[in-house]
Amino acid sequence: MSRVDAKDEALGQEEDEILQIGTSRLEWLFAAIGGLIVLGMAGYLAYFGLTAPETPPKLILEPVSVQQTAGGYLLQGKVRNEGEMPATQVKVTGELMDGENPIERSSIEIDSVPQHSERRFGLQFSTDPSQHSPRLRIEGYVEP
Repeated sequence: MSRVDAKDEALGQEEDEILQIGTSRLEWLFAAIGGLIVLGMAGYLAYFGLTAPETPPKLILEPVSVQQTAGGYLLQGKVRNEGEMPATQVKVTGELMDGENPIERSSIEIDSVPQHSERRFGLQFSTDPSQHSPRLRIEGYVEP
């Protein structure tokens, strides 16, 4: 028998021994744990998908800062959506008030505010918003 034949025979015997061993108990344990994790995640997602309330978007406006710009004043703010549904085409309007009288008005449309997120925006005014009472409100939105 040549050396090459002896090596091939030895390798063949090792492969047979490896094939005879099969899957160890440790491999089966980890496979079972992985399967349980996957089933648990699928069950959670199914439960959440079937029982989560579909509340409309809950949009909250908040002024952040006022900055002077070349064109006047920029009132920066943010809108948060604390609801379970996204809102698109959100129209935000800001008015500068002198008592009950509106002095100036500016508006913007925000493309999308997903659920549990926030978007920043800016409204341009020619009058300084810090010298008046800014009033922000949402005029409307679309549910996608």
